[in-house]
This record gives sequence, structure tokens and C-alpha cells, in this order.
Amino acid sequence: NVSGGDYDVNAHNLQGSGEAFGEALKTSSLKELKMVNCNLDAIDGKALAEGLAISASLTSLDLSRNYCGPELGIAMADALRVNTSLTQLDLQCNKLCGVWLAEDVLGQVEQKGFYDASGIKALADTMGINASLTSLGLGYNQLQDEGVTSICYAVQSNKQLKLASLDFEYNKITVVGAKSVAAMLAVTASLTKLDLSSNVLCGIWTDWQGQQQGTYNVEGINAIASALCVSTSLTAIDLSSNQLISIIEIDDEEVEKEVDGDIHTLGAEVVFRGTKFIVATAATDEEYPILKDLSGISAIAGALRISASLTLCDVSWNGLDRASKTLLKDCVKDKLNFNLGMYDR
Repeated sequence: NVSGGDYDVNAHNLQGSGEAFGEALKTSSLKELKMVNCNLDAIDGKALAEGLAISASLTSLDLSRNYCGPELGIAMADALRVNTSLTQLDLQCNKLCGVWLAEDVLGQVEQKGFYDASGIKALADTMGINASLTSLGLGYNQLQDEGVTSICYAVQSNKQLKLASLDFEYNKITVVGAKSVAAMLAVTASLTKLDLSSNVLCGIWTDWQGQQQGTYNVEGINAIASALCVSTSLTAIDLSSNQLISIIEIDDEEVEKEVDGDIHTLGAEVVFRGTKFIVATAATDEEYPILKDLSGISAIAGALRISASLTLCDVSWNGLDRASKTLLKDCVKDKLNFNLGMYDR
């Protein structure tokens, strides 16, 4: 019996129940429905969306952790074109682009499935005309740059949208997607909370063996930093687990000779292959030096100093050292009650 108020059926195996709940939404006065981790499939998602399209009372719908696939994005897009009551929608962890990450027997993380942007692009098209949503959860969907860019473009082009909270956590956003996020952030006056945690904003990541992979590129994070400087609405941003700092471990005598500067002094500035680094571990007779490029975290530090609206920034799990933590603290020292997250190993 689904009636008025809230209805929470989290963590129950309700596969096949979408039609019943969808029909109930059409006639009930229910305001909030939570069906988290209920093993719902694409058919269930479509049925629920059909109910949402008719519902005049539902304000919050949480379907996270159900793995419904791209079909859910298409169905929700159709519903949101006509529904005007829903303000909060959480579709986290639903394989909205048909791909997901899984560990093999060795613990190595691999992408499974085939990328399909049809669902997220349909949702983006609807976001371009929606005027009621204030919170959208899209984390853990492997949207990648293509999917994220489509959402960002829709949000920044819709001046009637009241979106205040946007979750892009763990979506494999790289430098390209980061630039799209920055373009949206710079012009979206309603956005107050943005989650970009656990992405690849600077183009590098750590593999299953603990080795840094990719090419460090700060163009995306620099764009985000610039957007933070001009945004007048954003109060909270989560940038944790993005490897904003690049680490170079010198392991060869000939390579060590390429470093220009004092590699024997901790914290010294040196130049390696045209890029400025800080000596994180000084060279000795027994050890080669370890260098860090702080460009990404420095850009964010500069934005924190300038931003007039931010009250919370989480940069935890980015390989922060004492120097980078000191830099960040110094940039917000005069901002009363600023919440700066800097947890790290």
C-alpha cells in the first residue's frame, strides 16, 4: 500500500515490482520514494518512470544502486518532460551508459560492458527544458567525458533550471570533461553543491599495482579553478581522490641528470623536462629523488583564496604533502568557519 508521505523499501529484492509501484504513483499522494539496491531492472525502471510522468505529488525519487542501464535514462527523460513536481532524483550506480567497473581474480579493475550514451543524452535533452529539479545524483555511472559534457551543456543552457546539487562522483571524468564542468559552473547561478570526487581530472590515475598511469595535464583543473573564482553560488565542492598532484619517481642515474636544480634539498624547486617540480624526497648516495608537480593543487588553492561563495572544499586523497597542505590552509586562513577536507595517507 503506497500512500502519502514517504515510502522506503531499500535493500529488498523487488525485481519485477516496478509496474505495481508505477501504477501506485499515478494515483497516490506519495511525496518520497526510496528504492535503493532493490535489484530493479530496465523494465522496472520504465514502469516507474511511467508512473512518475503522471504523479502530481512525488518530490523525491531515489533509485540508486539498481543497475537498470541506459533504458532508465531514456525512460526518466520521457517522464521529466511532463512531470513538474519532482525536485530530487538520484540515479547513482545504475549503469546509465551500459558500462561498469569490476575486479578480476588478480584484483585488477577492468571496464565491463559496451558504452552507450543514448540514455544519458536523452536525460540531458530533458535537463535542457526542465524547471523543477534541484538535485540530481549521477555518481558511479561511468558517464565518461561524453556523458558528462552532455549534462553540463544542458544545465548551462537552461536558465530556468533551479539545480542546486549535482553529483558526478566516480564517472571517469578526464581533462575534457573537466573543461565542460568548468564552463557550466562559471555560468550556472543556482548550483551550490558539486561532487567531482574519484575522477581523473588531471589525466592520471594509479593502477592496481600502485603505479601512476596517464599523462598529467592541468588544463581541466585550471578551468575548474577559474570557474570557482567567478561563481557566486557554489558553496561546496568535492575534489577528493583525483590525483591533483603528479609524482615522478626518478629511478635511473641518466634520468636524474636531466633534473635541473638542487635534488638534494627537500622542498627545493627543480625543473625536469621543461616542467617545474618540488623535491618530495631528496636524493642521497643510496636513493634517487622523488619529485612532485603541485600545479593542480596550486590552482585550486588560488581559487580558494579568491572565491567569495565557497565554504567547503574537500581535496582529500590527492597525495597531499606538508607543503601543499600548508598552501591550502594559508589560502583560507582568513575565512571564518571554512571547511577544508585534507585527509590523506
